[in-house]
Amino acid sequence: MTIPVSHKVADNILINKHDIRMMPLIDSLKEKHIKLIDNEWRALKRYPVTYDFFANIIDRNKDIITEIIEDVSRDYYELSVSEGAFERYLGYCENHTKKQSLKRQLMADVSFGFVLIKSKNLTNIEYKAPFRLMKIVISQDGGKIYKFYLLKQIFSGLITGECYKNGGEGFIRIPGYLYPITTQAYKGILKSHNPIYKTNILGITKKTHKGQRYSEMDREEFLKEIFPEYYRDGKLKVSQPALQGSLWTAIQGVSNLLPTHELVNNLEMGKNGGIVRLHYKTI
Repeated sequence: MTIPVSHKVADNILINKHDIRMMPLIDSLKEKHIKLIDNEWRALKRYPVTYDFFANIIDRNKDIITEIIEDVSRDYYELSVSEGAFERYLGYCENHTKKQSLKRQLMADVSFGFVLIKSKNLTNIEYKAPFRLMKIVISQDGGKIYKFYLLKQIFSGLITGECYKNGGEGFIRIPGYLYPITTQAYKGILKSHNPIYKTNILGITKKTHKGQRYSEMDREEFLKEIFPEYYRDGKLKVSQPALQGSLWTAIQGVSNLLPTHELVNNLEMGKNGGIVRLHYKTI
């Protein structure tokens, strides 16, 4: 399944919270779609905030992409990000503390992150750096320009515009700056905001049409994808009611912050062997 996307994106696509952009579709039943975005989803799953950051930067600058992107090697593009663009992304966080925490996470990911990458013909499987901060340049006006390397096997679809062809097969659309906006939600017992962000990503991929009220999935599948830090060997390491309560409060908060999007705003987590039902806000 795919969600149709616009082929024409305005120059200021991500200036405000309510615009949309492309992300990998992770719930496709078509084998060609799964192969198309397998590497992208691995990066998104392991480093959600950093993938979100680069997807925003790329999409916002789609019309001038050749001015900020340089093809530097067989495997990597070089992306130039101004300090202003960096701060604009972080500016959607709730407060200074969360802004600094998110920046530290970003810097850790672009310094040490690795992800399993499969070649198109599946002859090679390697661990590669999906992104790296290579240097910081001081411009003539004293501002900083961050130079990042982005792995082509992950970001080429967004950079070249392939994600917009054929109706956007293999990609979905989500609110701009979704991860930093997510930090504005109260996370309760959750260790990070990752489960809140991932629940909405997973929910959007399960949503096949406007006005759909809910979607369902296997409980074990949901726990593995959303709560890897709490779910081990078929068992939850914390109370399910407490976990569900924290996630429910958080997704309600994000839904209220983005009133023009049909995001997840309620959930029911079944018991062992049961199902999880994600309910959507309808507009």
